[in-house]
Amino acid sequence: MLRPTTGNDPWWLRFLLVTVVFGIAYSQFSLFFLAQNEYFFYGLARAGYGFIKDDWLVQSADSWPLFSMLIQATHQYLDLRLVYVYYVIILGIYAYALLGIASTLFGIDKTRPRYLVALALLTALHAPVAAFVSRRLFGFPLTRELIGGVASQRILWEMFQPGAFGALMLLSIHLFLRGRWVAAAVLPPLAAAFNPTYTLAAGVLTLSYMLIVVRRGEGVRKAAGLGLVSFVAILPVLIHGYLVFRPTDRQLWAQAREILVQFRLARHALPSTWLGFAVYLKVAVVVAGLFVLRRTPLVWVLGTGLVVGAGGTLLQMATGNTALALLYPWRMSVLVVPLASSLLLLWGGQSLVESIERRAPKRAVLLAPLAVALSIALVVAGVATTVLRFRQRIEGEETLGLLRYVQTHRAAKQTYLVPVVWRNFRMFAGVPVFVDYRFVPYNDKAVIEWYQRINLVNEFYRSGAEIRCQKERELVTKYGVTHVVMAQPIPEGTRRPPRTADQEAAPENLEAKYPMDTCPHWKLLYEDRRSALYSITD
Repeated sequence: MLRPTTGNDPWWLRFLLVTVVFGIAYSQFSLFFLAQNEYFFYGLARAGYGFIKDDWLVQSADSWPLFSMLIQATHQYLDLRLVYVYYVIILGIYAYALLGIASTLFGIDKTRPRYLVALALLTALHAPVAAFVSRRLFGFPLTRELIGGVASQRILWEMFQPGAFGALMLLSIHLFLRGRWVAAAVLPPLAAAFNPTYTLAAGVLTLSYMLIVVRRGEGVRKAAGLGLVSFVAILPVLIHGYLVFRPTDRQLWAQAREILVQFRLARHALPSTWLGFAVYLKVAVVVAGLFVLRRTPLVWVLGTGLVVGAGGTLLQMATGNTALALLYPWRMSVLVVPLASSLLLLWGGQSLVESIERRAPKRAVLLAPLAVALSIALVVAGVATTVLRFRQRIEGEETLGLLRYVQTHRAAKQTYLVPVVWRNFRMFAGVPVFVDYRFVPYNDKAVIEWYQRINLVNEFYRSGAEIRCQKERELVTKYGVTHVVMAQPIPEGTRRPPRTADQEAAPENLEAKYPMDTCPHWKLLYEDRRSALYSITD
């Protein structure tokens, strides 16, 4: 299925080489990093991880059920640390697909040196060390911008999560160019099955394939057959989305959309929050890719993606429609931007290699050793980066001492009230949390309850002792809260964990700057320099 059409090396050997080099050089963070706290929740809750099965969010709809099934099975029957291996394999698929596309278009697999140079260049573009260097040179991580979409969305993050399965869409393009149109039609729906936000992108990619088939003169019937296969494959995703997330009624759905778009997901859902220089740079890269690839089938993939993404963005800005905002029409950028930037780099590298082979054949013999040396250096840098990231852990808003204390002393029928900006507490400690800002459900009733809980927690923490103790009674009797964490602000100069654009966009009133007044019937269980844990006793 992945077999290249040229070159003497077997496909599996190339895939193994690409997976090892690219997968290790890209680097990862340790478990439960940032959004993994949300993405792993449903699967681990069903697998019996800690006591999170008692969390109120378990009753909300799972937005990524297939991914949750994978996490559940891994924790129940294998070892959760295998997700590191899963991600390395997906990274290998991502890189192998891009190199396969470049092989079809530019012939980079005609000789081993050309392929090794291409692998080294592609790895360098995606390696964290390149982002570090570009930040020092240009003041922002240029290479990271070139491999990600707009609105803080991308296929590859620094950890295993549902969006990583967008690599299957790149593999789909590779197989389509090699004439494997059935597999090409099925893979985008499979990506959407793991992450339903890819549903629109899968449809647009399939449409581009149909246009290419018609353009080639292969017949409308074949194009329709390709579209039908893709539609049948994605039908379960559409049915699940409708049954689980269909509106309860028009008013509730409108209210939930407003909360999601304006309060929680503004950084992803409102173009006004993310339009800027980086976006214009990405558009310029895609336009450059359209020019370079104008005589290849990829011009239809990039062109269709650009038209749908840009058109949907302009339409949302003109209408302010929140339903359209939650469709994320600009999510096509997570596919077309890295595709365009990677192919531009590989096209330029191939042109340079051909020039050297033609004008200085004696120097051309150094290309393979230099490419290997660069790849080894990037792998070493990736290992070092991973070690540093694992040592960094999650020390930030929550102290590790508090998390470990709760993890050690947790028990059934406990619910913890914590500052809403604390996203690591639930999964690291393995206990139910009353609410946190990062983890928002998506069916309308649950969204509204989530918002009410957020406001209740903010009122609780910001009130004086008398009102706070009154609020505490409501939290105990109505919601079953058993423990309260009081937190001080993080002192200036304290090293924080890496913050995503989504974190930076969190409303200012969510910062944990609360008075430390307590209620008379609270029992102190744990205290450190920044936080105190109390049990509520009657």
